[in-house]
Amino acid sequence: MSAYVGNKKIRIAKYKPKRPNFFKSLRKYPQLYLMMLPCLIFLIILRYVPMLGVQIAFRDYWPWFGLDGIFNAEWVGLLHFRNLFQGGLFTQILRNSLSISALQLAFGFPAPIILALLINEVTARKYKRTVQTITYLPFFLSWVVIYGILFNLLNTTYGTVNVLLRNLGFDAIPFLSDPDWLYPTLVFSSVWRSVGFGSIIYLAALTGIDPELYEAAHADGAGRFRMMLHITIPLLKPIAAMMLCLQIGSILSNDLQQLIVFVRSPLQERIGTTFEYHVFATGFRGGRFSYGTAVGLFQSLVGLTLVIPANAMAKKMGYLGLF
Repeated sequence: MSAYVGNKKIRIAKYKPKRPNFFKSLRKYPQLYLMMLPCLIFLIILRYVPMLGVQIAFRDYWPWFGLDGIFNAEWVGLLHFRNLFQGGLFTQILRNSLSISALQLAFGFPAPIILALLINEVTARKYKRTVQTITYLPFFLSWVVIYGILFNLLNTTYGTVNVLLRNLGFDAIPFLSDPDWLYPTLVFSSVWRSVGFGSIIYLAALTGIDPELYEAAHADGAGRFRMMLHITIPLLKPIAAMMLCLQIGSILSNDLQQLIVFVRSPLQERIGTTFEYHVFATGFRGGRFSYGTAVGLFQSLVGLTLVIPANAMAKKMGYLGLF
């Protein structure tokens, strides 16, 4: 990187943050690592130990085999993966998963950033806390409760929205039963539920910005909008890049609980069957645990394949990335 001072060209070394040494950090902050120990135990028992069962994706496993079947069931190799790829549903499931994930990424990724920026610009503390509390609350509601709220707002008989449309001279819209409205309903409900909680990490990043930067910009005559444009947003880019890498890694993953609640008819099931829903329908309902595990393993491999180049691109742009 180069810059000019007058007519003289000087070279500026690119800043590379130094990664901390684990053992030095352990000796310096033993209490923090002790507090983190329960979370590590949780991850090991409920995340890493069950990974031993991934091998049933390559075996002919049935539930009545019990735990012994995980290691001793007949080895069938890539049979379940071939059944997935050669089945007529694979293209449809892939298209549905990508469509829903792409829409949720397009609307759900910038929404917490925009909300955090708006909340950060509010000067009245009581109003700011009230807005934060109201936007956080939907995240703690189950999808059943959220569907009940939307049903009272959107149903064709007495829903508030459709009553308003009829009073304005328009026909009622079957938001919750028409397959054409399934994707907008899924995306809207998902963004509304998660936008407040997702903004927490960006608000935390905003509190770490040096106030002297704003003071210097204000002294130079910059307004609030220009300070947000040239100070706040650039300093949020590292966090945004890390969150984008995480969301890209789950591009084939959709919220199963949301789909179970919102997909309520065969027509909706045709465009709402994603990989999670397919695993639920065939693996749990149909008892095909090996096939369901193969589908889940395929999702994980695709996610890992997407995360690696996304992380490399983030690091190339000067951000830390995920690893």
